[in-house]
Amino acid sequence: MTNVVELGEWKVKRHAVARKPNGCKHLNMTMIHDGGYVLCDDCGASLSAFFVLEMLCDRLMLELHKARQTQQNKNGAKP
Repeated sequence: MTNVVELGEWKVKRHAVARKPNGCKHLNMTMIHDGGYVLCDDCGASLSAFFVLEMLCDRLMLELHKARQTQQNKNGAKP
């Protein structure tokens, strides 16, 4: 994955550090607005906002990459 995430005028530069796999991937979350924290719905862990932002960046880049590949495949399939 790239270390720069861009979405319109919004840009985030990341310094990636490998995370140890620890079982739960924290894919289902609840944002608690009163108190400003995030809970993992799968394991109950309290997640930092930074961790959630990093996951959002990873997912955004993955989905953008998949969308670009789909578009390229459609364009390449046309006669």
